[in-house]
Amino acid sequence: MSQTSDTIYISRHTESLQLSSLIFAPIFMPRKTGYSKSKEEDKLKFTLSRTKYEEISYDGYPLDLAEDFPLFSVLVSHVQKHNNVEVVMTENEIFKALNKAKRETNRNSLEAKIDKFKKCNIKIERFDDENNKTRYINTSLVLEADWKRDEGVISFTLSKHFLPANSEETDFELIDLRFYKEFKKEYEKAAFLYLETKKFKKQKTVHLNVNDFVLRVAPNLKKNKEKNRKLKTALESLKEKGYINTYKFYSSTVQGIKMVSIEKNHKYYNLERFIQTL
Repeated sequence: MSQTSDTIYISRHTESLQLSSLIFAPIFMPRKTGYSKSKEEDKLKFTLSRTKYEEISYDGYPLDLAEDFPLFSVLVSHVQKHNNVEVVMTENEIFKALNKAKRETNRNSLEAKIDKFKKCNIKIERFDDENNKTRYINTSLVLEADWKRDEGVISFTLSKHFLPANSEETDFELIDLRFYKEFKKEYEKAAFLYLETKKFKKQKTVHLNVNDFVLRVAPNLKKNKEKNRKLKTALESLKEKGYINTYKFYSSTVQGIKMVSIEKNHKYYNLERFIQTL
């Protein structure tokens, strides 16, 4: 659900307030063979409307849901916990947060990911009822980074727009990696993030266009049959894990558009399932 900056405080490294448009769009997506090398020809460039009033554009590399999103979440969490866009983390902090061993191969991998974030640009535009532009935000995911390996510390700078207090007109979603990591497959994670941007709080059930949904869940696949299969499998998994209660595919009566109705389990976050705190 959407959160406001004056009601939510980030207190643990698993939590972060993510820009709704950022997790709505297919930016962090299931991996595709060959993307890990961040080749220039693999860069994405698109513009999507999240709502009538908000549009997001992206120019950057495909980012994965298994490792890129948790890392970015930890960086955003640290910035928000300290309410400062310029922060320092120790290697121990970042490796513990990501549940990774502190070794050279992992250092090199994380450094490459942070460098990739610097080359990924998002643009968010807001509009009023007359379609007049009221807000324009343009930033890369990470602005600067300085990893002093001999001292074991990483300093980095994010845009002020990742602090909710500086983006009051922009929606944010509270994402907790403890719940996110319960979904093992990337298609499940993509569906989870997309559904977190939907306003379940105002209604028991949401009705979604299947074509829009599969664009978020399986943008790496070409065949519609395979995309739809991955979406159905992801929804079934979300149901089995208790995140949603029911889902049903149907065609709209007027235009025959393929839709899916989803009822979210509002008690999902109240369930105590964790033996140990991350």
